[in-house]
Amino acid sequence: MSPGRFALVLLIVSPLVYSGPGYLRFPAALAIAAACAMVWLTGRIRIRRGEFALVGLYVITLLVQPYFMPEVWGKLVVGQAAFMIAMFIPAWVIYSSSYRFRGLERATVQSMNVLFFITVASLYLSYFFNFGEIVAASSDTRRAFAWLGDRYTPVIVLLIIYFAMQKSWLQVLALLGALLITGGKAAMLLLTMSPLLYALLAPMPRRRRVLIALAVALTGVAAYVGWDVVVSRLFPGADWAFNSRLLANQVGLMYFVSNPWFGVGIDQSIYGAADAMQSIIDVSEAEAYTMPRIHNAFLRTAAETGVFGLTALVGLCLMWTVRCVRIIVTAHQWPRSVERNLVISGSLWSMGFIWIYQTVDWFMGGENQLAFLLMFSAVSEAIYRRTLRTRSMTAGATKLPLKPFPTAPTAYLPR
Repeated sequence: MSPGRFALVLLIVSPLVYSGPGYLRFPAALAIAAACAMVWLTGRIRIRRGEFALVGLYVITLLVQPYFMPEVWGKLVVGQAAFMIAMFIPAWVIYSSSYRFRGLERATVQSMNVLFFITVASLYLSYFFNFGEIVAASSDTRRAFAWLGDRYTPVIVLLIIYFAMQKSWLQVLALLGALLITGGKAAMLLLTMSPLLYALLAPMPRRRRVLIALAVALTGVAAYVGWDVVVSRLFPGADWAFNSRLLANQVGLMYFVSNPWFGVGIDQSIYGAADAMQSIIDVSEAEAYTMPRIHNAFLRTAAETGVFGLTALVGLCLMWTVRCVRIIVTAHQWPRSVERNLVISGSLWSMGFIWIYQTVDWFMGGENQLAFLLMFSAVSEAIYRRTLRTRSMTAGATKLPLKPFPTAPTAYLPR
C-alpha cells in the first residue's frame, strides 16, 4: 500500500477516534481537522454552500445559547461547536478532492476491511473474554461493546449491507453475530428496514419489490407474535426500552414547547428529564423509567437548540436524502462492480440512518455516528461522481451510449 493510499484509509476510518476515551477525542478531532485543512488548501476547494450555511447556522445557535441561558456551560458549547466543524471537515475534503485522490475506490474497500476486522475482533473478544465495556442486561444475558460503545452499532449495519452486496456471506454472518452481541435494538430495526427502503427507491421488477416487502412484513409479524417468547428472551428489557423511548420523546416535546426558539440548551435535556417524567406519570412509575436522553434526534435537537437548530438538522437531512436517492436510482442500473456496491451501500445506509435510526435513537455532535454518516455519504458521492465521469469519457471515446463500464474489481480510476 502506498503512503498516499494509507493516509486515505486513515482518513476514511478516522471517525473511530470518537469511539475512544473522552479525553482523547478533542485533540484527535483537532489533529484530523488540521491535517484535512492542509490537504484541502493545497487543491481546488469545492464545497456546497447550502450545507456550509446550515452547519454555520447550527454552530451559531450553539454559541449564542450561553447569552440567553446562564445555565448552559460556555466550555461545553465551544467544545460541541468544535466537534461539529471537526467532523464535517474530513467529509468536505473527500468531496473537494475526490478527483485528486488516486485509488479512492480501493482505499474505501480497504477501509471496509479494516472496519470489519476491528469490529469482529473487538466485539468477540469483549464478549467471550470480558474485554472492555460489558453491560449486564439481565442475570443470564449481557451486552458487549469492547471500546467501540453502543453508538457504534449502526456502523455494523453499514458493513453488513456492503458485504451482503459483495456476496461475502462469511463476513455477513460474522457481523450479524457481532450485532447480536451488542444487543442494539435500534440498529437491528435499521437492518430489517433497509431492504424495504432499497425496494422502494431502486427501479426493480414489481415481483421482487413485493417479495422484499413481504419478507420485511413477515419479520415484523414474527417479532410481534414471538415478543414474549423470543424478543424478550434475546433482548431483556425490550418493553422498558420501548416505553422509556415514548416517555422521553414526550419530555422532549415539552421542552421544545416551553422554549421553541433556542431550546433549553445543549445537553440540558439530560439533567431535568427525571423531574419532567414525574410531571407526566406517577412518581413510582417515573422511577422505573429512568432513561435520561431523548431517543429521537429531531426531537432532541428541537428541545435543545429550538427552531434554529431543528431547521439546520432537517435542512441537512433533506439535502443528504435527495443526494442519496439520486445515487441509488442511478447506480442500481450499473453492472455489478465494486464501485456500484460501495455507492449503493453507503447511500442506502445513510438514508436508513437519517429516517429510521434517528427516529428511535439519539446522537450527539461528538459521537462517531454523525462522523461516519458524513464520511460515507461523502465517499459514496465521490465514487459516484468519479464513476459517472469515467463512463462519460468512455462513451465519448467510443461514440456509444453509456454501456461500457469497468466491472473488474481492479479497474480503479486513474489520477
